[in-house]
Amino acid sequence: MQRLFDLAPDFQFVELPRIGLSSAAVEARIAAIWAEESARGTTLFNGRIYSLVEHAPARLAVRPADYRQLVALRRAPELAAQGLALRPIGVTGLLVARDGIVLGRRAGHLAADAGLWETAPSGSLARLDAAGQLLDELEEELGLSPDRVSPPRPLTLVEDLASGTCDIVFRLDTALAGDAILAAHRDSGSDEYSELAVVAARDLAGFLAARAALPIVRPILERAGLLPPA
Repeated sequence: MQRLFDLAPDFQFVELPRIGLSSAAVEARIAAIWAEESARGTTLFNGRIYSLVEHAPARLAVRPADYRQLVALRRAPELAAQGLALRPIGVTGLLVARDGIVLGRRAGHLAADAGLWETAPSGSLARLDAAGQLLDELEEELGLSPDRVSPPRPLTLVEDLASGTCDIVFRLDTALAGDAILAAHRDSGSDEYSELAVVAARDLAGFLAARAALPIVRPILERAGLLPPA
């Protein structure tokens, strides 16, 4: 189940102190899980992430944390009761091209949600400039420079209750056609997505019905008026 919340166009972040671990035993468990996951060959980088504490349309209160803490929590949910309570927050783009909506299939080597389709680009929130980070993800993942899209417009804050993750969703519009976007991804994009598709609005329902996608995809498209409410 997902919950969607309004976001003001000029919403601001408030940064709270970093989350503190309850014991050395929790830290040791986090380190052990990180070592195990790294040994499996999945793509991992222990960068900064943020955890959502509270929100209002104009204000998001967040705490910094480490990505390895999130990896450990996903592997061992019981750590939440031991002080490792996280609501990881990310950025997601709804890129609307001249002839469709851009969707990407997450690559099989990724540590989370491999093989699932999502609106692209996306990434964990690593700094408190969500729109700027999304444009960086656009260039890195899809190979598109920021000058090829409109300024990001906040669309919604969406929370997936099953995973506890939250995403700040921005709409991006481009005059480019799908073929140009696919070519940019092929020539300059990263390996974040094993496959990219540009899907006409009339074909979105059928496309998603035939493929496994992140649970937040349909609510995002409904909020944007690109799919009728389920």
